[in-house]
Amino acid sequence: MRKLVGSCLTLGLLASGCANHVRFVETERDRESVTPLESRHAIRAPEDLVSAPDVRIQLVRAQTLEIRRERSFTRSEERTPYRGARELWEVPSGLVSVPLSLLFNVTDVLLLGSVPNERVYGSTHWAFAALNPALNVEDAARIERRELQVRRQTLDSRREVKDTPLIDAALHVALDEGAVRVLRSDAEGAVSLHLIELIDAELPWPPRRVRLELRSDDGVNELAASGFFLERELAQRLASAAPLLAVRNLVDPSAEQWSAAVYGLDRLGFRTLSAELHDLAFQRWASAPERIERFRQRLDALHASGSRIEALPASADDSSDIAR
Repeated sequence: MRKLVGSCLTLGLLASGCANHVRFVETERDRESVTPLESRHAIRAPEDLVSAPDVRIQLVRAQTLEIRRERSFTRSEERTPYRGARELWEVPSGLVSVPLSLLFNVTDVLLLGSVPNERVYGSTHWAFAALNPALNVEDAARIERRELQVRRQTLDSRREVKDTPLIDAALHVALDEGAVRVLRSDAEGAVSLHLIELIDAELPWPPRRVRLELRSDDGVNELAASGFFLERELAQRLASAAPLLAVRNLVDPSAEQWSAAVYGLDRLGFRTLSAELHDLAFQRWASAPERIERFRQRLDALHASGSRIEALPASADDSSDIAR
């Protein structure tokens, strides 16, 4: 019966053992948290008056983010968890270690405390922890950390707008109330626009505003709208270029008409388009060298005269209205 009671008491002690407290630890850590607040489509277009015909427009999804910088203070306990099976060797070790620990303390007193306190206290603590069947000895290899309390403090908060490019998005572009052109954004979400592309053959007045609308692929939903204004000098140049661009719509333009368009666009400052039309003339009339020669002669004559071109000649036979 006594053996049974002793066994029950031993099992009870082993089952009710507690973790060995090592120390309390205070830590602090800074971190940033990002919270999305708003997401919308946006058109990044020039904000000032535009004076050059080449314009770069950016199509983006603008996301407003709140960025908070926080500091957290954490109080934790480090402890060695209790394992009952370890008491099978820890208790016998404690029976041997306690007398030795007492002797070690007496020796330290006789030596006037010359033994480092860490060794004396550590030896004593280990010996009595080993002797206690409800407590495992402290073991650095088995230390666990348990979080007791967390306190957070906001250091600062700010808002930022992050732009994500919209790829292959449909941008509807028009001069004033003119015809709408649909342009697609590239892999960077950009639309490279040359305003000459928006010119019709006839403009009732110099255009002053470019309208921009970002629409869904089916063209039904307007996702964003914007625009920008043109400098008066650029608007006049675009209006003067409009009648010259009519050469592109002619079924069989003459050398006089083609040379007038090339020369007039060059004089207006649209030199890239002028060079493209110049090369196109050689491609179209590759099998008609006499027309290429006529084109060259008329173009040289116009450059030599420095004439101002206001309209295309009516026909190949009527060259009196080319220049004045």
